[in-house]
Amino acid sequence: MSWFTNLLKDRYTTVSSGVGPTQPRLDLGNIAKDIGVAGALYGIINPNDSSGLANFFGTGGRQQPVGYTGGIPNYTATRELAPNAFAQTYTTPTGELAPRRPGAAGRRYFTDTAFTQSTTTPFMGITAEQIAAQNQAAQEERDLFETLLGSAATQRETQAAEQAAAEQAAAQQLAAQQLAAQQLAAQQLAAQQLAAQQAAAAAAAAAAAAQQATTGTTGTATTGTTGTQPTTRQRFTEILDTQIDASDGLDMGEQQLIADSITEGAFGIDEIAQRYGAQPIDVVEGLLRGGFQTPEEIVGLYDTAGFDEPMLVATLLEQGKTTPEEVAAYYKDHPVYGGITPEQVIQEFRKRGGTRFARGGNINGYYLGGPTDGMADQIPATINNIEPARLSDGEFVIPADVVSHLGNGNSDAGAQNLYSMMERVRRDRTGNPKQGKQIDPNKYLA
Repeated sequence: MSWFTNLLKDRYTTVSSGVGPTQPRLDLGNIAKDIGVAGALYGIINPNDSSGLANFFGTGGRQQPVGYTGGIPNYTATRELAPNAFAQTYTTPTGELAPRRPGAAGRRYFTDTAFTQSTTTPFMGITAEQIAAQNQAAQEERDLFETLLGSAATQRETQAAEQAAAEQAAAQQLAAQQLAAQQLAAQQLAAQQLAAQQAAAAAAAAAAAAQQATTGTTGTATTGTTGTQPTTRQRFTEILDTQIDASDGLDMGEQQLIADSITEGAFGIDEIAQRYGAQPIDVVEGLLRGGFQTPEEIVGLYDTAGFDEPMLVATLLEQGKTTPEEVAAYYKDHPVYGGITPEQVIQEFRKRGGTRFARGGNINGYYLGGPTDGMADQIPATINNIEPARLSDGEFVIPADVVSHLGNGNSDAGAQNLYSMMERVRRDRTGNPKQGKQIDPNKYLA
């Protein structure tokens, strides 16, 4: 090991003290001292070589300027002679004109000095015109940038609004389609239910007729001391054969006999209909409108499951064999349906799929004068804007309230009084309580 190596070792290393083997370590204090001395010596020897020290300490390059490095602005100082600078008088604060002397307080001869920057001499290398041009260019760039941003934002808002409108329209269209499908399904179901009800009513009528026919033909006679007694069917058969003439219509007495034959079980509704060339629904109409039986009693004549009063009423309304007003009158004293109105009858009827009662011209009591046949029934009308009707010229329509008044508040009693009045007039006029037969006048005028 050379002497230089030993010198460095002795200068820059030291031996640790303490328990255990000794270990050499760097003496950082001596290293720092020697580096500082070396730098000082270099600066004394080369005072103008700042780059050498900078490179030595790792800063590198030339020393950067510090502080303000711009040019000196060029200003022009200007001032002018003050107005009335040499006037001999002046106006005092109180408004008086007083003499003026040189050096008086507040007297001025020149205006304030104004410093104006040159617009041609560059300031920090840039003229005022260049600064203005740069400012204008910057403002134009900013305006363009804001315009682009605004256009993009407006476009995004427009696209969002169009998308929302399209989604809303699609949702509305889907809802409308679903509603239409539901309505169509409800109408189809109501039509099917009504058809099933009518079929059940027809089947019930047929079954009841067959049952009553069997009961009537198999009944046995009762033998007593006075001889053989006829059965109920035999008794009413003789009554109907001898006391009823249906060729010119049925009066109230004849209708009563037919109703009694049904009520007492001698004949069924279908049998009566077949006997007089009518339909079963026509017989039911007569029983109800004549006040001989209630809807509940008529349903009791049929022994068919599922056939009930609502089904019977709906069938009668659908075929025009009764009116909502009559239905309301049938149930006016009913413990459950008492007080039902014609409008409620129509609503319930339509819920079951009924399609009648389109509104049209109303009749509410008047005389029909005109040239048509008195029995032609060629004038269309509606009763209470609900029940369709066909009238003839020469007829007079009596309002419902008058009919009720004729029965002291009971429309059925009032109608019965009107029927009686009609029979009396016809009997006194023609000798027959029934309406005359319809004829073809052209046969006699030809």
